[in-house]
Amino acid sequence: PEVYFRITEPAKLVYDVQDFEESFETLIETNLRQEVGKYDGDTIITSRDTLGDALKQGLLEAARNWGIEIRRVEIEDISFDAEVTRSLSDARQEELKRRAELVAKKAVLLHKQILMQKNCKPKPPFCYSPENKKGLHKAMQPLPNP
Repeated sequence: PEVYFRITEPAKLVYDVQDFEESFETLIETNLRQEVGKYDGDTIITSRDTLGDALKQGLLEAARNWGIEIRRVEIEDISFDAEVTRSLSDARQEELKRRAELVAKKAVLLHKQILMQKNCKPKPPFCYSPENKKGLHKAMQPLPNP
């Protein structure tokens, strides 16, 4: 991240901080790790501004004690090593699979509700799974009129 700051109290910076560059870099890294740990992979990638604002808030207190004013924090690019990328990709695939199964279950339930309103009855055996996508419409038959 790029952190824009202004020195407001040079004496504090000189006397209270032994190695400003190293200390500031460590502070940024520590706060960034803390903030990244609060989010999932998708949020990290899509919400750079939110992450930047949270990082700025984390830096404000320490920077104030050092005589520095944090102006803004910009996160231009977020990249991960191969292992983290693979892990995020696997987690994303699992989440998409879970969502697809949930949507399929809701669709079956809604279909049953609609057919029940139309006085229809499921034709046994009725089974829906992602592997067996056929037969949703064929499995439901209208009841004969009495």
